[in-house]
Amino acid sequence: MLRETGEVFFYKIVIAGIKLLIIYILAKFLSVELYGVYSFLIALILFSASLGNLGLEYSNTYYISTNKDDYSKIVSMSLLFSLFSGIILFFSILMIWFLINKPFSDINIYLLIISSTCIFFILNKKSLNGIFVGLQNYTLYGINNLLEWVFFLLSLILLLLVREFTIINVMKVYLISLCASNLIMLFSLRRVKDIKLSFSYDTLKEMVNYGYKVYFKNIFESTALRLDYFIIKYYLSTSLLGVYSIAVQSAEFLIYLPSAISLILFPKIASLDNHKSYNYYCRIFNRTISLMIIISIAAYFLYPFFIRSIFNEKYIDTIPLFSILLIGIVAFAGVRVNESYLLGIAKQKYILISSLIAGLLMIVLDVIFIPTYKIYGAAVISSFVYVVYFLFTLFFIKRINVKA
Repeated sequence: MLRETGEVFFYKIVIAGIKLLIIYILAKFLSVELYGVYSFLIALILFSASLGNLGLEYSNTYYISTNKDDYSKIVSMSLLFSLFSGIILFFSILMIWFLINKPFSDINIYLLIISSTCIFFILNKKSLNGIFVGLQNYTLYGINNLLEWVFFLLSLILLLLVREFTIINVMKVYLISLCASNLIMLFSLRRVKDIKLSFSYDTLKEMVNYGYKVYFKNIFESTALRLDYFIIKYYLSTSLLGVYSIAVQSAEFLIYLPSAISLILFPKIASLDNHKSYNYYCRIFNRTISLMIIISIAAYFLYPFFIRSIFNEKYIDTIPLFSILLIGIVAFAGVRVNESYLLGIAKQKYILISSLIAGLLMIVLDVIFIPTYKIYGAAVISSFVYVVYFLFTLFFIKRINVKA
């Protein structure tokens, strides 16, 4: 596992560095308000992609790991489903834009069309991730996630050189980057093993039966992760959202290591018997949490120097927000490891229950406290909900193994 984790972590660190450059460019050359618009649009399309996924990314990993004979059927159904779901979500967002004005008051229809078109490509990218992890081909997994950001960074630099750095052009090149990376990876997938496009109702039904619990988990988790963006934009201002999103995105960089570990852990747990899988999980869990505590302490002291050196005083208000979010980031690292274990032993329902509780709690607390306590309240609520989410997943794991 060490080699695979190292490979995935390498790609995630490279991606983190590229994302950091992208955040720097966007935050530096867009106004705080326009950076808030960008963050809102990205949150919108990522949340929409979670709505349209039906958990097939995880189904791909599980079924390809356990039965590679159905590879062609699984790939075919993933591609067709991503296309169908992307089209439905595209028109759904446009309908919402026409019906509900306030959250979209500073977003024109052209910008929304460009952003919504990204959803299909994000859905397809997620499906490909599940396929590559199921094949345990972490090189292709890494490249699949890397290409999008490489293309996006190069495109942003080009926009700066030609002096066409507008929010519409930023979203245009993001769409082009997604499209280009998807096409390259689909071509790479065909070289791994031949694919014949076909529709199989039985295969789709089997994939949805495994994935739907994870699907609802993703919806509630996405709600817990991104609802604050929508409420801040609705009740407060786009400028405050720009400040808050910098703090959140900076804190999320710390998740790359536990994400790499949990990614490898899922198929490993699925291949072991119950006793061995639990012992293996315990070792990985203890090491991950210990490491994340050390990393978070270091980040607490380093972040103020980082933010001042890059943005001067423009985003100085993110420092206390980042410090608050660190508590939640450590807890969320534990959630990632716990989820991989529960997925590996096919106990998705406990992930669903935990995410449902976290999502509902986030909704209630955000609506009550963000209008009064603003972005600082949002940061405290996020960390608190992540801790609750972590404790519930841990409780269910302990309960399963006490019964066993």
